[in-house]
Amino acid sequence: GGPTLPVSLDIGRMDEPDVVKTFPSRPADLTGTVTISELTAGSSYTLYRFDVSNAEIPNEVSGYEAVSSSATSFTADGKTYTYVDPQTFKSDGTVSYRCVAN
Repeated sequence: GGPTLPVSLDIGRMDEPDVVKTFPSRPADLTGTVTISELTAGSSYTLYRFDVSNAEIPNEVSGYEAVSSSATSFTADGKTYTYVDPQTFKSDGTVSYRCVAN
Protein backbone atom coordinates (compact mmCIF):
# COMPACT_ATOMS: atom_id res chain seq x y z
CA GLY A 1 0.00 0.00 0.00
CA GLY A 2 0.95 3.59 -0.59
CA PRO A 3 0.09 6.75 1.29
CA THR A 4 -2.99 6.96 3.46
CA LEU A 5 -6.21 8.54 2.19
CA PRO A 6 -8.26 11.28 3.88
CA VAL A 7 -10.47 9.82 6.61
CA SER A 8 -13.06 11.58 8.77
CA LEU A 9 -14.75 10.19 11.88
CA ASP A 10 -18.27 11.03 13.06
CA ILE A 11 -19.17 9.77 16.52
CA GLY A 12 -22.86 10.65 16.31
CA ARG A 13 -23.04 12.98 19.30
CA MET A 14 -21.74 16.37 20.35
CA ASP A 15 -21.52 15.66 24.09
CA GLU A 16 -19.89 13.06 26.23
CA PRO A 17 -19.79 12.38 29.96
CA ASP A 18 -17.07 14.22 31.85
CA VAL A 19 -15.79 11.21 33.77
CA VAL A 20 -13.20 13.31 35.62
CA LYS A 21 -15.36 16.20 36.90
CA THR A 22 -18.64 14.35 37.39
CA PHE A 23 -17.54 11.15 39.12
CA PRO A 24 -19.13 8.58 39.12
CA SER A 25 -20.16 9.27 35.51
CA ARG A 26 -19.33 6.44 33.17
CA PRO A 27 -17.90 6.84 29.68
CA ALA A 28 -20.40 6.55 26.85
CA ASP A 29 -20.29 3.90 24.14
CA LEU A 30 -19.66 5.62 20.81
CA THR A 31 -20.23 4.33 17.30
CA GLY A 32 -17.75 5.50 14.70
CA THR A 33 -18.95 6.32 11.20
CA VAL A 34 -15.87 6.64 9.00
CA THR A 35 -15.91 8.42 5.65
CA ILE A 36 -12.96 7.94 3.31
CA SER A 37 -12.47 10.31 0.37
CA GLU A 38 -10.30 10.68 -2.74
CA LEU A 39 -11.04 7.08 -3.76
CA THR A 40 -11.00 5.63 -7.28
CA ALA A 41 -14.12 3.67 -8.23
CA GLY A 42 -13.34 -0.01 -8.79
CA SER A 43 -10.13 0.08 -6.73
CA SER A 44 -9.70 -1.94 -3.53
CA TYR A 45 -8.72 -0.49 -0.17
CA THR A 46 -8.18 -1.52 3.44
CA LEU A 47 -9.46 0.51 6.38
CA TYR A 48 -7.48 -0.11 9.58
CA ARG A 49 -8.79 0.61 13.06
CA PHE A 50 -6.35 1.37 15.89
CA ASP A 51 -7.24 1.41 19.58
CA VAL A 52 -3.88 2.91 20.55
CA SER A 53 -2.50 6.45 20.66
CA ASN A 54 -1.34 8.01 17.39
CA ALA A 55 2.24 7.79 18.65
CA GLU A 56 1.91 3.99 18.67
CA ILE A 57 0.68 3.76 15.04
CA PRO A 58 3.56 2.93 12.71
CA ASN A 59 4.54 5.45 10.05
CA GLU A 60 4.95 2.63 7.55
CA VAL A 61 1.82 0.94 6.22
CA SER A 62 3.62 -2.41 6.41
CA GLY A 63 3.41 -2.16 10.22
CA TYR A 64 -0.34 -1.51 10.40
CA GLU A 65 -1.42 -5.15 10.50
CA ALA A 66 0.54 -5.88 13.68
CA VAL A 67 -0.89 -2.91 15.62
CA SER A 68 -4.42 -2.54 14.25
CA SER A 69 -7.42 -3.96 16.11
CA SER A 70 -9.27 -4.62 12.84
CA ALA A 71 -8.87 -4.34 9.09
CA THR A 72 -11.78 -4.02 6.68
CA SER A 73 -11.28 -4.43 2.95
CA PHE A 74 -13.65 -2.86 0.43
CA THR A 75 -13.93 -1.92 -3.22
CA ALA A 76 -14.88 1.69 -3.87
CA ASP A 77 -17.95 2.35 -5.99
CA GLY A 78 -17.32 6.09 -6.10
CA LYS A 79 -15.05 8.84 -4.78
CA THR A 80 -16.12 8.32 -1.15
CA TYR A 81 -16.95 5.33 1.03
CA THR A 82 -18.76 5.32 4.37
CA TYR A 83 -18.24 2.58 6.95
CA VAL A 84 -20.18 2.23 10.20
CA ASP A 85 -17.87 0.40 12.59
CA PRO A 86 -19.82 -2.37 14.36
CA GLN A 87 -17.37 -2.24 17.27
CA THR A 88 -18.14 0.65 19.63
CA PHE A 89 -15.52 2.44 21.71
CA LYS A 90 -15.63 4.30 25.02
CA SER A 91 -15.77 8.09 25.07
CA ASP A 92 -12.73 8.18 27.34
CA GLY A 93 -10.75 5.93 25.00
CA THR A 94 -8.79 6.34 21.80
CA VAL A 95 -9.65 5.18 18.30
CA SER A 96 -8.04 6.09 14.98
CA TYR A 97 -8.50 4.93 11.42
CA ARG A 98 -6.17 4.81 8.43
CA CYS A 99 -7.08 3.80 4.88
CA VAL A 100 -4.69 2.62 2.18
CA ALA A 101 -5.03 1.34 -1.38
CA ASN A 102 -4.35 -2.39 -1.78
